[in-house]
Amino acid sequence: MGEPIDPARLIPGASLPYVNLAEMDLTGLNLRNVDLHRADLHNTILVDADLQGANLTDAYLAGANLQRANLRDATLVGAYLGKANLESANLRYANLRGANLTGTRLYEANLAGTIADNLPALLWRSQLRTDVQLNSHTSTDSSSTDPI
Repeated sequence: MGEPIDPARLIPGASLPYVNLAEMDLTGLNLRNVDLHRADLHNTILVDADLQGANLTDAYLAGANLQRANLRDATLVGAYLGKANLESANLRYANLRGANLTGTRLYEANLAGTIADNLPALLWRSQLRTDVQLNSHTSTDSSSTDPI
């Protein structure tokens, strides 16, 4: 993982692979479509952050606080989210293939249309598995589409 950077560089659409944002407070930031693949975001505060369409492939988000974060259409393939807090987060249509959610808090998270290798197993390994919003579009097949 790279050196810490100035949060002023965190603008929508920025390409910041391997960046070190560990333990930073990024509450409420607009990080739409930001490329943060392989970024270190452990213990980072991302409460109410907008990460719609962000690339978080293989990112390290252990202990991160993503309460009420918007992760719609985000790519979290292979991401490590152990003990992260995703309470009330919007993960609608997010790609979680290969992600590790062991101990992750998902209370009232929206997982409708989420793509995952084995969503029931992911939920089993997460904490507070109740009140997770799912619908018929939740899939283990990346070819599923929804016009909305």
